[in-house]
Amino acid sequence: MSVYSAMFAEPRGAAPPRSSARARGRSMLFFVGECFARPVGYAMRSAVLSGLIMLPLATAYAQTVTVNALTATPAVVQPGQTVVFSATMTASADASNYPVEFSVPGLDRVVATSFTAGIPVTAKYSWTVPTGTAVGAKTLTLGVYNPQWQVPARAYASTSFNVSTTNVAAPAVSQLPVISGTAQVGKVLTSSTGTWTGAVSFAYQWAGNGAAIVGATTSTYTPVATDVGHALAATVTATGANGATAATSAPTASIAAASSGAAASSGAASFIPLHKYYISPTGNDSNNGTSATTCGTNCGPWASPNHPVACGDVIVAAAGAYSGNPSPFEQGKWGTVSSCPSTSGGIDGTGGVYFANIVCATPFACTIAATGASSGFRVDRSNWAVTGFAVSSTGNTCYQAVALKGSPIHHVAFINDIASGCWQNGFDSNDAGQSLGGVDQWALVGAIAYGASSNWGLCNSGVSVAGPISYDQSAGTHIFVGGVFSYRNINPATGCNGASTTSDGEGIIFDTWDAHPYTGQGVIEQTVTWGNGSSGIQVFQSQSTSAPPILIFNNTAYGNYQDPSHAGSTVGELTIQNAKTSPITITNNLLQSSVKTPGNAKRNSANNTGGNVYASLIGGPYPTTVTSNFMKSLQTTCDAVCDSADSAIAWNGYKYGANTYAAPGFANPAGLPTTAPNCAGYSTTTACMIGAGVVANLTPSGAAAGKGYQPPGPCTADPYFPTWLKGAVHVSVSGSNLVYSTGLITKPCGM
Repeated sequence: MSVYSAMFAEPRGAAPPRSSARARGRSMLFFVGECFARPVGYAMRSAVLSGLIMLPLATAYAQTVTVNALTATPAVVQPGQTVVFSATMTASADASNYPVEFSVPGLDRVVATSFTAGIPVTAKYSWTVPTGTAVGAKTLTLGVYNPQWQVPARAYASTSFNVSTTNVAAPAVSQLPVISGTAQVGKVLTSSTGTWTGAVSFAYQWAGNGAAIVGATTSTYTPVATDVGHALAATVTATGANGATAATSAPTASIAAASSGAAASSGAASFIPLHKYYISPTGNDSNNGTSATTCGTNCGPWASPNHPVACGDVIVAAAGAYSGNPSPFEQGKWGTVSSCPSTSGGIDGTGGVYFANIVCATPFACTIAATGASSGFRVDRSNWAVTGFAVSSTGNTCYQAVALKGSPIHHVAFINDIASGCWQNGFDSNDAGQSLGGVDQWALVGAIAYGASSNWGLCNSGVSVAGPISYDQSAGTHIFVGGVFSYRNINPATGCNGASTTSDGEGIIFDTWDAHPYTGQGVIEQTVTWGNGSSGIQVFQSQSTSAPPILIFNNTAYGNYQDPSHAGSTVGELTIQNAKTSPITITNNLLQSSVKTPGNAKRNSANNTGGNVYASLIGGPYPTTVTSNFMKSLQTTCDAVCDSADSAIAWNGYKYGANTYAAPGFANPAGLPTTAPNCAGYSTTTACMIGAGVVANLTPSGAAAGKGYQPPGPCTADPYFPTWLKGAVHVSVSGSNLVYSTGLITKPCGM
């Protein structure tokens, strides 16, 4: 493949618009045929080439497009068969509706593509070779133009393929797929593709003792208790230009039960509720809630959780759309939870459960599309957990805990939930504008936060824990964020707070914990953040000298700070700003930035850092410990406050500990998802993100292995996992029974 990449001046007035659709990841539109390509593109381009049109250059800015890869698959194709053209490109700045033209003899087709600065995007077009096409080598030419079809193009590239009358066979396997991993409940098994010729794509299906396992259609599978005694195999179906071929791996050994030490929290152990109730999109709050279906006068499911319940109760939510303004889970829709913690039932019969738990009967099939000013969930009472929902909101936060009655609430947890497309935060707890309505003992475990912060009026983030207030002084962790995947949470291009500039847009932020003040311990562990508008992880304090201890460990942050409208001048993938006297520990994280200067003057202040993005930034001489991390940025020079390799920055006398200032060797970060998650058929958010390639693409190498995010494994000691989450992580529905499942996050044994 030959590639040409160049930088051209572009009229400021002709700059493509940035839209909220791009920020939510819906960036690629396909235009095929004469209506777009010839009247718009060909007429203008031909005129420019012949010298008939001169386009004036106004105040210009630089836009570079690089073609990373151009392919035609398969490399040999017959007339009547289909060849797929694919171009992977990276632009230096955001751009919308840029024409990407694929040309071969007899074909010119255009795909309109939008770019986000520094993030590779792929455009594809499938061409069925017409009957009668001459055999021989064909040259595929790619041109990337700006919306006005100015020439020369932003980039050119070319590659070749062959048209042949020789029969192109279906894919052939030369080495069968191989399963790796331990054949035991709770331990991840991985299937290779095998070795093939003529394969374009692969599909997977796992089976136990010859019977297909429903939903097990990715390269990884985590055995559950029902697999014990079964030998598992993976069938890989390879598809090529002329058909598909399947090949099955050798079977595993019989799946063993979880080890005795993990029995209480591995596989699918029984969960015994104190009481079981039901909610339905067609329910009625005058019903008694004791049946999933209508069964007589006042017998049937509820419409909301606005009923008195007890800790250890489980409310099973029927699959369906819980829509409306307000939603049935808005403020004022929550009942009082009593008798906490429970003294019986749960995962071991001894209780210890601090929550009444609303659990979707089918993970992620309970949906809320909140409209108006409604949140999907706005929990305003204590001791509630929410498990297995998928929420969007066009006018508020997707999942929220806030005390609106003037006193703090406590013990609120969101477990195995998805926030996708939220006007404000994806998940948050807050203090209702510092009105002493804060939240304590708040947890977010095993969640996906995507496409939040789209509100033009406020600055928000994927996960925001703001202004907590102490409910008690109990030991251990009070705020816990673990097993979370937070990505592409970017404020709109119009800015927020009534200005064209932007703040927030973090993947995860602990925000203003000194407002009341707050003294509870906070933990962020086992999270992955990428492609967010601001830092992947941030701690911000500004008002007093309260000192809550905060621990941030085994997290992976890559390629954040993508918002070109951000008002900050210097940030990091992980940023500690104005931390006051809080003792903060940051260890075993993988932090790698993918941009140097994102290209917006608002970021390039007059200070000596020039708006650069670092792997880590610490803003003061506070009792902060930063050790055993891998950190790498794109900086090439170091000012007076840089640390080694220009990867970390600090001021006011702060000094880093022993870290490795080098890239962690991620396998393929360019392959990270940029669009909304599709978790249909998955039982956990973790399995969904593994299936989307997140873990594989961010697998580190060398000495970085074992640091950063780690997929769930058998139970192990974790002194920072809150003991009050016992029996909450995570309950699911199996037929008419409730089970306590693994695979969301590694937990302490017995939890």
